[in-house]
Amino acid sequence: WLRGANLTDIAFGPSGDLWTLDWTDGWEPAGRGRIQVLASPDGPHRKAGQETAALLKAGFTHLPAPRLVALLAHAARRVRQEAQFELAARGADALEPLTAAGANRDNPAATRRHAAWALWQLARRSQAGDPIPQARREAIRGCDRCADCQTIHEFQSARHYGGKR
Repeated sequence: WLRGANLTDIAFGPSGDLWTLDWTDGWEPAGRGRIQVLASPDGPHRKAGQETAALLKAGFTHLPAPRLVALLAHAARRVRQEAQFELAARGADALEPLTAAGANRDNPAATRRHAAWALWQLARRSQAGDPIPQARREAIRGCDRCADCQTIHEFQSARHYGGKR
């Protein structure tokens, strides 16, 4: 079914459909092309895709923190990222649920990973002049340098820089 297709790009839409960009007659500029959407027939995948699309369309700002933490394990990467970004945007209010989600070994790896990334986002948003952001001190016990300072320290202590090793 793809014979003669000159696909230059493909992407998955929010509902899980595959979108393709096809230049029809070849690579020479003909001034026309088409976008085709390949959708699965009705079934469990179709329903899950529609639920994902509805969730993304509704947004995440109205969802409570426990629901957002649960969405960190969602099958769709975009949903996990949106939940992560919303939790990070909530600042200190999200610190406790994120720390708990990241520390709980019973949680799926995706939940722990996105919780850690959200904590990193919180730490990066700290006020200027705070050498070790409060969120980082609470999230990562024993941390004594921010990420930028740690990078500089490691660079300066490397042999090629003339530091001690």
